[in-house]
Amino acid sequence: MLIPYLIVRDAKAALDFYCQAFGAEISFEPVIDDQNRVGHSEITLPDGQKVMLADEHPEHQILAPSAGGPEQMFVFQTSDLNAIAGSLEAKGAQVISAVGDDGHGGRAGRFRDPFGYVWIVSDGA
Repeated sequence: MLIPYLIVRDAKAALDFYCQAFGAEISFEPVIDDQNRVGHSEITLPDGQKVMLADEHPEHQILAPSAGGPEQMFVFQTSDLNAIAGSLEAKGAQVISAVGDDGHGGRAGRFRDPFGYVWIVSDGA
């Protein structure tokens, strides 16, 4: 099992965004440190996959992509591609490439979320 661990500048906002855009649920309540930062939290996507996330902690060289940290891309396969793509856009994700033919017999679109991560949303075909 591979579990993505996202580092963001505003983990509370990211939790809200991912829950609304992907239909995820918080499965591990945020651990808040003495600076009101999320030290750890987890969400579960509708298909049961887990994603962990936390606020950046520059004092430990843990940086979000928007602060010069490493950029990752994630593939989210869904049977409800149009709804998820529409939700991402409605919640503020930047459309990098609109949903269309992915050249491999399926459909996909690419989005950059407000926290700097790129999501390839695909029908999995």
